Amino acid sequence: MRRQSLAVDGQAQSLLALVPLESELEAESLLAWQQLVQVLTHEIMNSLTPIRSLSQTALALSEEPGAEAQLRSALDAIARRAESLAGFVGTCRRVSQWPAPVLAPVDVRALFARVQARQSRGGRLQIGVRDDGPGVPPGLERQIFLPFFSAREGGQGIGLTVVRQLVNGMGGRVRHVRPLEGGAAFVLSF
Repeated sequence: MRRQSLAVDGQAQSLLALVPLESELEAESLLAWQQLVQVLTHEIMNSLTPIRSLSQTALALSEEPGAEAQLRSALDAIARRAESLAGFVGTCRRVSQWPAPVLAPVDVRALFARVQARQSRGGRLQIGVRDDGPGVPPGLERQIFLPFFSAREGGQGIGLTVVRQLVNGMGGRVRHVRPLEGGAAFVLSF
């Protein structure tokens, strides 16, 4: 439902309109599943390909006399790749089992003292959040909300996924906006 304020014969009125969202939600859901499957297969294949190759190498080395050191090195590399894959699966499990948000009363005055909040034209509350870091690299704006995607070296790629999940659980949405001054900026709408 969308609400728009207007004046009719000098009196304030509200126009309410029902907007069908099914097709938009289905398209968004399908895109999210496709992106998730793409990320999962990429990460899994990044570990399985070297494990397969190293296993074949280790098998060949096991038949060569005097290749114990090389065999040990290949087996150690397989163990490290398997450990990395297990860590990835553990992260997937944690993200998929994130608890639902619990709504609670908030002292709005204290909240507004810390953040800048405004209403959009549709009457929704909007909260802007910014930092002064390097910002989101151009071209990656659509990928930053994907689980396990990170533009940062060593990043796990779950932060914005968790934010989106929490905001959506509270009936809102979050989107990235590119500020003119640099840094990263997001708008939360409720």
